[in-house]
Amino acid sequence: MKLNFSILLTSIIFYLAPAYGEVVCSIHDGDTFRVAKKDCNKEETRSIRLWGVDSPELRQEYGRESKEFVTKLVNDREVRLDCVGKSYKRFVCRVAVIAGERSLDLGTELVGWGLAYDAVRYSGGAYTSAERFAQRMNRGVWQQPEGGVRPWEYRK
Repeated sequence: MKLNFSILLTSIIFYLAPAYGEVVCSIHDGDTFRVAKKDCNKEETRSIRLWGVDSPELRQEYGRESKEFVTKLVNDREVRLDCVGKSYKRFVCRVAVIAGERSLDLGTELVGWGLAYDAVRYSGGAYTSAERFAQRMNRGVWQQPEGGVRPWEYRK
């Protein structure tokens, strides 16, 4: 099932403090990408791991769809990062995609579209309601029996 990306405009939007952030330079997969402060071609980039969610690996079902979704949503756009630590040389951050004076929470969008799982071990259940919504709507990974193989199981 193809996802209708235009529906993103009706997604949950929340207000943040004054908009400032970084530019997304490249996308590795649904939950990992690189950013720079202003210019991807002139500055050193940093690797970002999205906090609290786990997207399917690229070789898993919905892995490429997850990457495509993130690419369409954040590539060449400004994002606001709220980093909480590092893991494997990547900054672990909550990510808000800046849209004028409003922002979209990238984790909520991914999980709500069924293109990532709530990693409760790390999020404390922050995305549980978005995951339940995706299940009820039969979106993305939830079209598979029991939501498919979780990425953390796939990587074992």
